Amino acid sequence: MKKTVNYALVCLLLVCSNSVLLAQKKPSKKAKTEEITTVPFIAPKYSEVDTIQTDYGKTTILPWQPPVKIEHYKPTSTEQKSINQFIAFCKNQIDIENGSRYSTNYTQLVVEALGGNIYEMNTKSVIKKRIEEIKNDADLRLTFFKYFANLSGGDKTRLYFILRPSDNDTRFVSRISGKDADILSELLLREYFRPVFKSDDDETQTKEDNEVYSVVEKDASFKGGESAYIKYIQQNLILPKSSNSNETENYNLRYRVSFTVTADGSITDVKIDNPKKELKLYEEAIIECFKKMPKWEPAESGGKKVNSRIMKPVTINI
Repeated sequence: MKKTVNYALVCLLLVCSNSVLLAQKKPSKKAKTEEITTVPFIAPKYSEVDTIQTDYGKTTILPWQPPVKIEHYKPTSTEQKSINQFIAFCKNQIDIENGSRYSTNYTQLVVEALGGNIYEMNTKSVIKKRIEEIKNDADLRLTFFKYFANLSGGDKTRLYFILRPSDNDTRFVSRISGKDADILSELLLREYFRPVFKSDDDETQTKEDNEVYSVVEKDASFKGGESAYIKYIQQNLILPKSSNSNETENYNLRYRVSFTVTADGSITDVKIDNPKKELKLYEEAIIECFKKMPKWEPAESGGKKVNSRIMKPVTINI
């Protein structure tokens, strides 16, 4: 060891990239310098716990624990039946949702829980196929249910209504049973929920205040109802003049506009979900119209007003 590294002060630090940092002092007449070198190493499954193998030979380090395969929780037969019911519910809801006319945002919620995004999983068949894999893929099941569990913040009542939307919400054509919702709520909170502990209460409160909910107990709504919303769009959406040279031919363009309604009813983060680059001026006009909207009635969850994400279809004629 002394022959390999002269004048060495070896400091080995284990980092996520499976490398070791060697801090080596070299002698100098004028001044002492220090070099930091990244050295890859191998940690075999069966190895001495106090050694690792590097290109520099065998080096003694602090005690090392070889990698351990994580064993996933295996649901009971009863829990699996409830999981299958929830999977069926998700697939049914995705079948009926149409981004241009009707949406509960549940499709987006499911896609996010699967670890993807709506642009990658852009067809119903792709999303439903991925959901079906939850039954046999333990890693995907962990990702999926951990998302729902953490979305609840550890609140069983809130989780229950995320898994089984309220009977008063007529947009959902099917639901899992109350018994299945209870079983899944207990399972998710017991096996998949990982609370985040904060030493600073103010930071925790700030995070809660900034959270945007995809599923709520009571949706945000335009003051005055849907008819008032439509009237606002008709009166305030000012489009640029069409460059269409054939004035007898008109085009209908359908857009999906998503935005956040904050806990105080303000409209923020307005986006076009299906933009068309060649029609940017029209899209900018739509976004400006939504930004200038009066305050909405905010969504509610767990007995308090919360931020929520809304999607509205808009059809324009040019």
